[in-house]
Amino acid sequence: MSAARRMRLAVIPWLVALAVPAGSMAQEEGRQEARDPQPAMPPRLGLHVENALGLFLANSTRWPDGSRASPSCAPLDDACNFSVALGLGMDWLPLRHFGLGLRGRWVHPRSSATILGRHLEVVEVLAVPQLHLPWKWRRFPPAGARSYLAVPIGVAWSFLSRRWTRAVKEDWNGRPGLSTGVALGLEMYWSRRWGTLVELAYQVRFLRATLISTPVDEPQAQVGQQITTTHHQILFSVGLLLGFYR
Repeated sequence: MSAARRMRLAVIPWLVALAVPAGSMAQEEGRQEARDPQPAMPPRLGLHVENALGLFLANSTRWPDGSRASPSCAPLDDACNFSVALGLGMDWLPLRHFGLGLRGRWVHPRSSATILGRHLEVVEVLAVPQLHLPWKWRRFPPAGARSYLAVPIGVAWSFLSRRWTRAVKEDWNGRPGLSTGVALGLEMYWSRRWGTLVELAYQVRFLRATLISTPVDEPQAQVGQQITTTHHQILFSVGLLLGFYR
């Protein structure tokens, strides 16, 4: 008998010995899953209110002559770079792996974040397609949990809450701009109706506005300018969920 054949005959009993426990373990896991199945998130229409803390990664305004202006504070000044946001949303989750949401958000920078004396705030309306991610944990809240990856996209408007103090009257007319980003979130329902939302998002906004400047002493010398503003922001949101089963 050749050495190769003797080696194969010697290995076969070991393979059989390993295969038997592995098969038993697989059968035991199958029986365990049958006894304790992972509850699935039922189709649901949900409303949520969120409060977010935002960090501006970049914030600049471009003027008609091509120059750019950034917030008048140090780059590492927390009082300047941070903002707060309030949001109201609605999510429809008809499928196991896909959902669609609609969200409105108001972003309020800290009072020291001014651009040439102007304090800009933002209102945005976003469509939020969502891809549901696998949820592997065994310990679930009573009514289910859902993790998701979302791509919010929609329109945004800017407006002034602090004007440049000088002898010129300014009218800032925000035009519809683009707001888009990506978000990773987790929904946890603790009852059939109520739950908690946690989300981390990156949002970029391309804003437009028409700035009309009117000298107080010479109203006939009115000047209109097209302004563009870009925001790059990270948002951490915590919200309250109210869900309705289909």
